[in-house]
Amino acid sequence: MSKIGNSFISWWILLLSVALFSVSSCSVVKNIPEGRRLLLHNKVAINKADVNKVIKTAERDRLKEDLSAIIQPKPNKRFLGIIPFRLWFYIAANKGKDNKFNRWIKSKVGEPPVLFDSLIASKTEVLMENYLWNYGYFENDVSYTTKNNKRQRISVTYKIDPGRVWTLGKISFPTGTTTSEGIVRLRVKNTVLKTGDRFDVTNLKAERSRIEADLRNNGFFSFNKEYVTFDLDTNREAHTVNINVKVNQPMDNSEHKPYRMNRVIVFTDYEPGSQFVPAKYDTISLQEFRFVQQKTLFKNKVLRDAIFFREGELFTQDNYDKSMTRLNELGVFKFASIELHRSKRDTNLLNAFVYLTPSKKQTLSAGGNLNHNFDGLTGIGGNVSYKNRNLTKGADQLSIDASVNLQLNFSKNRSKMLSNDRLNTIDFTLDATYYLNRFLVPFKTKIYSNTNPKTKINARYNYEIRRDFPSNYPLYNAHNIGVTYGYEWSARKLVRHYYNPTFLNFYFIHKEDSFINYLKLRPSLSRSYNEQIIWGSNYSFVLSNKADKYDLWSTLLKGSIEAAGNILELGFMAANKGYSPNQTFNILNRPFSQYMRFEFDFRNYFRLNRHSQFAMRHYIGLGLPYGNSKQLPYTKQFFVGGLNSLRGFQIREIGPGSYRDSTIDLDNPSSNQATLFIDQTGDIKFEMNIELRFDIYKWLKGAAFMDAGNVWLMQNDPTRALGNFDFKRFINEFGVDFGAGLRLDFNYFVIRLDYGVPIRDPRIQKDNKWTIRKGQFNLAIGYPF
Repeated sequence: MSKIGNSFISWWILLLSVALFSVSSCSVVKNIPEGRRLLLHNKVAINKADVNKVIKTAERDRLKEDLSAIIQPKPNKRFLGIIPFRLWFYIAANKGKDNKFNRWIKSKVGEPPVLFDSLIASKTEVLMENYLWNYGYFENDVSYTTKNNKRQRISVTYKIDPGRVWTLGKISFPTGTTTSEGIVRLRVKNTVLKTGDRFDVTNLKAERSRIEADLRNNGFFSFNKEYVTFDLDTNREAHTVNINVKVNQPMDNSEHKPYRMNRVIVFTDYEPGSQFVPAKYDTISLQEFRFVQQKTLFKNKVLRDAIFFREGELFTQDNYDKSMTRLNELGVFKFASIELHRSKRDTNLLNAFVYLTPSKKQTLSAGGNLNHNFDGLTGIGGNVSYKNRNLTKGADQLSIDASVNLQLNFSKNRSKMLSNDRLNTIDFTLDATYYLNRFLVPFKTKIYSNTNPKTKINARYNYEIRRDFPSNYPLYNAHNIGVTYGYEWSARKLVRHYYNPTFLNFYFIHKEDSFINYLKLRPSLSRSYNEQIIWGSNYSFVLSNKADKYDLWSTLLKGSIEAAGNILELGFMAANKGYSPNQTFNILNRPFSQYMRFEFDFRNYFRLNRHSQFAMRHYIGLGLPYGNSKQLPYTKQFFVGGLNSLRGFQIREIGPGSYRDSTIDLDNPSSNQATLFIDQTGDIKFEMNIELRFDIYKWLKGAAFMDAGNVWLMQNDPTRALGNFDFKRFINEFGVDFGAGLRLDFNYFVIRLDYGVPIRDPRIQKDNKWTIRKGQFNLAIGYPF
């Protein structure tokens, strides 16, 4: 179509849109009652003088966001902030017949006109004043102004003059003689309230919770934070508030008293809402525990170890919380609750009633992923998972996962395809994991059950068939068999540890002649595809301070260290008196691998407002082959690209460094690649990702992202020029992409579609590596990080 024709159509579309908007606007006006106005906008304006003198920018933004959330009512929702589709639907349905369909449109799709109400605006003023007072702005001033337009619309601006922030002066604590007041005095050093800090109701609430926790952890079961009150004494000249903390006694003039534990009664198959019929249940005793059950679903010792109450001990809130946490961590209960009641024979004793509702013992689930690039490769995959949550009545879990990932060749360059078979790669994995809720060791350990200890036994099999792209000529098929034995535990709430004292991997591969000839020209890559045996151990941890919705920052740190081959080398050294450092040792006629490997993955999440956040990831990986190995095993090498890495590049497409295969035409990638084997890996990896995530509509989220990273070799490789790590050039060898994505976020399940475009390619052999190439779609389950 000609440029004139395209221009003509564009003008008609624009005129039609303007006409539709104008007609709809007139329709809205006709449905507004006489003397009322449609609320168009709400705005919060903070006094700039106060911002410059008193309030920092971050504080101003927080105030503006929180005060905006207080405002009622909110204007009608607008698509892209412009078009009030829901209001239009409501008006159209309201003007139509009173039938079931129109009523459904009005209630589920449409939204009635939101009209300005001066009474509600005045109430909003009071709410804003109270909010500011709660955060130390005792001298605040709030007012609102309105601006009318000709079409019965109105905009409201709330003008905020916060005034000066008041701070805390003298903090006083109870001086009474009761036991509860004495405990509070003993723990004054842990107070949240500090002289000189700003007055903040949030800190007062935290102090009440702290005192409540201290007393409840010393047996005071009936104590709660409502007994903690504050007397405030303001000093206008100093702009300070003196606080007197009070611990009030019960209304009957008695003192708060400590309680001790008595019996623990556990209902192991409790059904909420059902009537308890004693004749249907058996009762089994184990020390102070009574297990009430219709049938034996769990070993009683497993449940006893998960409940931390013991007869004669003081009640503590910590034991209650640890019991609830541990019962839920067992992973076998749909619901778990604990009720505490005073004993009838002694009112200073507590009986604990534990109600447990088992989850479904066995589950079966499935998932999938899809990605495509414009060179003609489409990846599709699926997985099936089976889980048995209580295999031997010990809350032990067995999970079996099977996955198949296929890469299909839809290259338009059919002349280079040697086969009509579209299948380029097959990857099949079968994984079985067995968890015990304790440490299975041949000696006694001081790891306690409140650390959620687990023993993990894992067996894994992977089979891969790989063909060249786009010729589809067979390259190799490989088998990877692995077994792992290890432990997991939590030292603190924020840290989880994983230690595998032993793992064993066998890697077998059958290479086609064409691939063997290809590898002869690349000795280092050839070593990656040798059959190998790996025997070693590893340790990793995950540290997370997951933020609540009011925290600006949250972080997650993952780290790991892995060593392999050292015990085998020591054994061969001891058995072989003629040992030479350059000697290679074999097991089953295959060399064993020897290396050290380190990984660090640091993630930050910064909340911009209630509807958006920045997510950032920094990743560093380092592998050091030595002794019996000249190169890391293929399965332990690092790579970039793909669904969760550099999303504008294929998996393993770039690297190491600025190495470039001579068969690649970067200006026209789909025109060649007949002999290209995309499998670029390295010993060192740096990667950085940044993503702006924002809400679009309820469960629909959006994202804009940028990824940067690459892999490098530890040593110079003549067959992969410029692939080694060099401080002088590594910054200039980062691959970079940018893109956007949509996410269907249902909280428990996320479907993600990202489109990434490469904008910097380290393989370009010139100083300016910036470019724009065709991008690729990535469809996956879950967030990339």
